Amino acid sequence: KFTFVGRDYVVSEDLEHGWTTRHLPFSIYSPRWVRILFWALCLLWLSGLLWFGIRKIRRTKDMLKRLEKSAKPEQDPLFKQCVEKILEGRRRGNICLYKSDYIPSPFTYGFVEKRILIPDLDFSEQERQMIYEHELVHCKRWDYLFRRLVFWLCAIYWFNPGMSALADYFVDVNEIACDEGVLETKPKGMRYFYAMLLYRLSADRSG
Repeated sequence: KFTFVGRDYVVSEDLEHGWTTRHLPFSIYSPRWVRILFWALCLLWLSGLLWFGIRKIRRTKDMLKRLEKSAKPEQDPLFKQCVEKILEGRRRGNICLYKSDYIPSPFTYGFVEKRILIPDLDFSEQERQMIYEHELVHCKRWDYLFRRLVFWLCAIYWFNPGMSALADYFVDVNEIACDEGVLETKPKGMRYFYAMLLYRLSADRSG
């Protein structure tokens, strides 16, 4: 913040004459059209922040509420084993498992109470274990929090197309890092099996 410091000579009946200092903001010396342009750009930026940030958060919350109503809680002993294995007994809040017919692939959301949603498909025990471990690695690394931070960066810098590209790249790298976290303790032969599982989840159900 730039300010000008000026000195004024004061003569008054109540005060002895002397010098006083005053601080004036830099904007006072700016042309009027510059100040009008500044406030117009501020309003434009704030409008974009509300549109891309608050609006998207509200839509996401509405979508998650609808999914929660349609999802079915799942009690799988294998899931509890994976929780103890991945988190190593250091539980970070509650972690709940749900099944839903309306999602094409698993995902995790939530801060204190984390929720893992998986498609209501006929997975084998080995496939379920891979899915659980992948989503639990997200929980272990607090990936949902970092994705929220990236989301807010995109909302704040909504006028910069590079931020959207950075967010997409971050999600890709984040998913690959979780895949590596799952496979680092697995034999090499499991990589093909895991790749086929990813392909099955990403392919269109209609074929």
